[in-house]
Amino acid sequence: MGDNACGVFQADLSLKPGESKELLVLMGIGQAEVEGRAAVDAFSDLSKAGQELDGVKSYWHSRLSP
Repeated sequence: MGDNACGVFQADLSLKPGESKELLVLMGIGQAEVEGRAAVDAFSDLSKAGQELDGVKSYWHSRLSP
């Protein structure tokens, strides 16, 4: 479970000039009804998802910095 998965995601968006939209894509391993629902509940607020992403970036920057 987990191994070295590889996948592709594509979303076609149409934006008007000057318009912007935010997307939140959740991917993971587990049962959609259990882990999937928990992830959607936890990250349904885009600001919470942004905070978590910042935490992941900080973690990896600290691990990869000399």
